[in-house]
This record gives sequence, C-alpha cells and structure tokens, in this order.
Amino acid sequence: MNPKLVDVQPQELNFIFELKKQISCCVQLINNSNHHVAFKVKTTAVKKYCVKPNTGTINPMSTCEITVTMQEQQSAPPDMICKDKFLVESTVVPVGTTNKDITASTFAKDDGKYIQESKLSVILGSKMNTELVDVQPRELRFKFELKKQISCCVQLINNSNHRVAFKVKTTAVKKYCVRPNKGTIDPKSTCEFTVTMQAQRSAPPDMICEDKFLVQSTVVPEGTTKEDITASTFAEDDGKYIQESKLRVILVSPPNPPVLSPISGTLKQVPAYEPSIPKDQLLSKVATLKDKLLSKVKCLTQRHTQDQAYEPLLLKDE
Repeated sequence: MNPKLVDVQPQELNFIFELKKQISCCVQLINNSNHHVAFKVKTTAVKKYCVKPNTGTINPMSTCEITVTMQEQQSAPPDMICKDKFLVESTVVPVGTTNKDITASTFAKDDGKYIQESKLSVILGSKMNTELVDVQPRELRFKFELKKQISCCVQLINNSNHRVAFKVKTTAVKKYCVRPNKGTIDPKSTCEFTVTMQAQRSAPPDMICEDKFLVQSTVVPEGTTKEDITASTFAEDDGKYIQESKLRVILVSPPNPPVLSPISGTLKQVPAYEPSIPKDQLLSKVATLKDKLLSKVKCLTQRHTQDQAYEPLLLKDE
C-alpha cells in the first residue's frame, strides 16, 4: 500500500490567536488512491476543539476539507507555545461505506489492515504586527480624461508563509473592471491586479471621486484554486482572520500638451486655449468705432465747405 494513502495539508494547524474569541483553520485531506477511504480525526484536547466533520469517507482521487475550531480561551499559553496534538487516521474501506459505518474497529490494526496516521501540531500566532498582505499603492490614481478608459495597477504582497486568497470589492461595480478580482497568492509571493475605469462622459465636481475599494485576504489550505474561492471563504463567523484593506480613488487632471511658442521656436508649456473676446462684444466695438470715424469725417467735410464759402467774401471786402 502506498504510504501516502491520504495527503494532509497543511501539516500544522495555524491559529491567529485572540483572547475570548473562537478561531478556526482548515485542513484538506486528499485521497491519492483508487479506493474509497475512511478517516477519523483525534486530538489530545477534546474539550478545547471542535472538528467538523471528525469522521467521513473520501471518494477515489478526491478531496475532503475539515474545519478545526479552537473554543474561546481566557488566557494565552506561556510564550504562545501550544502542546496540543492532532492525529488523522485513514484506511481503505469498501464502496458504499457511510459515516454511520465508521467505528473504532474501522481503524483497528489487529486485523492486519493498513492504517495511515498523520500527526498535526498546533501553532499559535499573535494577530499580525505586519499585515498578512501588503497592498501597494493605497490609492488608485487615475489620469482622468473624458470618454476614455483609464487603468492603474495594484500589487498584493503575501508576507506570510501560507497560501492566501484575496477578493476585490468596490462601491461602484458598473463603473470599474477589476482583473483578476479574486485569486490566490503563494507564500512570500506577489500578485498584481488591474483596475480599469470605464469611459466617463463627465467629470465629478472639483475632480473629487467618492468611489471606494476593499481588498479582503485570508489564509487558505495549500492547493486552493481561484475556483474554490466563494463568499464563504471570507466569512468571519467561523473565527477566521480576514484582513480588509481599503483603497480610495484619486483623479488627476492630465498635463496640458506642449505648444510651440513663437519665442526662439522652442517648445514651451503654455495654455492650449487663449482667452477670447465674445463675438457680440467685438462686433459692438467695431460698430462704435465705425460711427465715431464717420462722424469725424462728416465734421471735417463741413468745416472744409464753410472755409470755402467764407474766403471769397473776405477777398471782396479787401
């Protein structure tokens, strides 16, 4: 019999310890054989933990997940060292075996059956001084342009030694596209997602955007894939630690394009549009100037006519 009848992941039960609060972690049992397998979970501290399910069967080449919940504790152990142990027993059983058929005799060794025993230790971690996942940057900065899609990128850095699942949420679902909006990050690794703002027909008042984003992240068992991530992955009711990172949106006006300045023929940053005089005002000024000019010409003509009339009389008097 293959000594790895069932692969147990992880080999340590990692609890993010908090006083007076239930805390949970998950374990995956992977049946590597072509047989039906029964399992049973035992612990040295029966009253301290709740295991669901604590017995069951796994179909050939399939996976089963169990949840181990530590009950509320009034005090922490010295130096945060926990000596509790778990044991997962597994063995091949006939097709059709159900949970009710599994008894203590199922795992008895006296009949020569192969019983695999996987020992798990308990590791307690304090609520993290460093974040489980570092989100960079903390602001989504978009160079805003009307009627144009604009994007920015965000990095998620897994600071832990565990596989982490993440999910991105927003208050304006129809306005943005996030790719990928969920996924997993390997230990000590980085993942990147892109946020794209759809083309907008108008800018918000004073270029202030009230949209918000939320990145949720939590530890998941080794082997968890994107397809395994559901809303329940980030449920807090079973005592799991869920990190929530809030991001805000900043809109930045695009810089004015460089315009060729007539001075020395060099490029100089100047406003793209010069202030102009309204057309009606300009026409009114032209009409006023025209009237003044005609009035002056008429006055000069009259004076010239009068001078011509008076001159002969003066000559006659002489």
